[in-house]
Amino acid sequence: MKEEKKKVENLAYKIKKYTYEEFLEIDDDRYELLDGELYLMSAPSRLHQEVVGEIYRQIANYLEDKRCKPFVAPLNVKLSEKKNKYCTVVQPDVMVVCDKNKLSDKGIEGPPDLVIEVLSQYNANHDIFYKFNLYQYYGVKEYWIIDMQRQVITPYILNKDGVITLPKMYKLTQDIKIGILKNCTISLRKIFEENEQLLKEENEEY
Repeated sequence: MKEEKKKVENLAYKIKKYTYEEFLEIDDDRYELLDGELYLMSAPSRLHQEVVGEIYRQIANYLEDKRCKPFVAPLNVKLSEKKNKYCTVVQPDVMVVCDKNKLSDKGIEGPPDLVIEVLSQYNANHDIFYKFNLYQYYGVKEYWIIDMQRQVITPYILNKDGVITLPKMYKLTQDIKIGILKNCTISLRKIFEENEQLLKEENEEY
């Protein structure tokens, strides 16, 4: 009989760090592991999930029968240094991996080639600052931040020296090419038009 997974309610309030193996025992996909410490993610809104689903659909359609593979949260992405037993495990909204050796039954082990995060009012600083530095450090080639409140998309590209190049900001209504995927263009215009009033109301509240 398989050993029952641990419930995070019994662990989260203890002051301790978790190894990768201990993290996998937690039966709750709302958590990320940041240098061994648990980070509780907020529940996504309906619009957040609609945007994530549409981006994944467009990328998946483009990558059909191609080498790279698209994935969508929740899926563990392990980022760690071999010398450090306390690793970082994140769950990006959408990701693309072109190296099949990074794929395992536990998720993805190593930096994806493309990561896309859709901000919410609860995780904005986490994605803009912490994850920006994290993805740059571990060598994610392309990182998109989609800000529905400000109605902008900012793609960050890692150059050959491992440094993020000065980004260009796009409006939600623009079609945007993914740098690492030739001829792959993402369009959120329809979602924006269908939810323009909702975005306006949420922006006023925010």
